[in-house]
Amino acid sequence: MLFLQSSCWYLEILKYIHLRAEMEADLKGNINKEYLWPVSFPDCTHRLREIIHRWIRHQFSRVRHAKCLILIGLPDTGKTSFALSLPGRVNYFQGQWNSDNWSDYARYSVYENIPWDEFYKFNYPNKEQLLTQSGKILATNRWRSTIQINVRQPAIVILKPEEAGSLLTIPATDHERQLADYWRQNACVYIMGPHEYFFKPQH
Repeated sequence: MLFLQSSCWYLEILKYIHLRAEMEADLKGNINKEYLWPVSFPDCTHRLREIIHRWIRHQFSRVRHAKCLILIGLPDTGKTSFALSLPGRVNYFQGQWNSDNWSDYARYSVYENIPWDEFYKFNYPNKEQLLTQSGKILATNRWRSTIQINVRQPAIVILKPEEAGSLLTIPATDHERQLADYWRQNACVYIMGPHEYFFKPQH
């Protein structure tokens, strides 16, 4: 029992040291990015570039209740490269939720390959809280205890058209209409056209 208590204590100390290192790297700007918006995307189509600039200008710098950016588009158009190119450390999630990949000190968060109506199936915290800078919320890993995370980061959600689900359907019930109204007020949803891209397709 004493060994387990000591192990938990050391784990918490190591996590604290890691978080401090992340904070210092963020403050110094020591984060290497493969791409940087907008200079790495000279071929980005005009309307898409305008939408992104508007979201960054009005939402990215907010510390509470920023509207999340939801990009719906075909594969191989540079959506992921763009999403990871913004300034600062990023919480990046694909598929299953894992709180070990979460940092309270990240600048923003990106969610990809998670069907819009199935966040709960992948064990994510409440979507309405997770994507709208709701502050401290509870998160649970599968087979692990519940922890508290501090959602201060604006969010970007990347979806393929077949993953968009209820975002693209006409609401039929009162509950569906309430959800549709909620996301109209709390998200910037952009459906990329067939000829829109961040990177010019190579084929």
